[in-house]
Amino acid sequence: MGKIQNLTQDTEKLKEKDKVQDQKIKYLESASLMTELKNTGKYLRFRGIEEREGENIQETMITQLTTYLGEEDLEMESETDLIYRVNSPIAAKQKLPREVVQFVTKTMKDTILTKSFKDECEMDNNKIIILKEISRKILRKRKDYKEIVDFLGKDTRFRWEFPEGLSFTYNGK
Repeated sequence: MGKIQNLTQDTEKLKEKDKVQDQKIKYLESASLMTELKNTGKYLRFRGIEEREGENIQETMITQLTTYLGEEDLEMESETDLIYRVNSPIAAKQKLPREVVQFVTKTMKDTILTKSFKDECEMDNNKIIILKEISRKILRKRKDYKEIVDFLGKDTRFRWEFPEGLSFTYNGK
C-alpha cells in the first residue's frame, strides 16, 4: 500500500508541475505574439496596385500617397523607410498584382488608415485596399472566431482584441 500511495502522490505532483508549465507556455506564446505585433506595427499592405515593367515602387508609392493624403513629398519620404512588393501564392494563382508592403512611422500609418476608413483610395483608376500587417500566428488564432464574425454581419461593429477575442457594439451599446 505504501508504494501505491507514494506513486499517487508523485503523480499528483507531476500534474501540478504540468499545469504550471502549461501556464508558462501560454504566457510565453502571448509575449511572442506581442513582440510580433510590435514588429509588424509599422507595416501597411496595399492591395491592387498595378505592376509596371521597370517600376520604381518607392517613387510611385510616395507620389501616390502624397496626392492621396495631401502631404508634401519630402514629408512622406522622411516618414517612409522601406517599400517593396511581396510574392503571394494567392495573387499568383488569381493573376493579381503583387501586394506592396510599406514600412512607415506609426503616426503616418495611423494617418493613412484613418483616411482610408473615410475615403476610398484610388491609384491610376484602380481601387486600392489598405490593410494593417498582421502576423500569421494571430490570423490563425482569429480563424476560430470566423463563425461569430459571420453571425454579427455588417450591422454590428466590432474590433479585434489582442491576441484574440472580439469587442462589439450593437445599437450604439
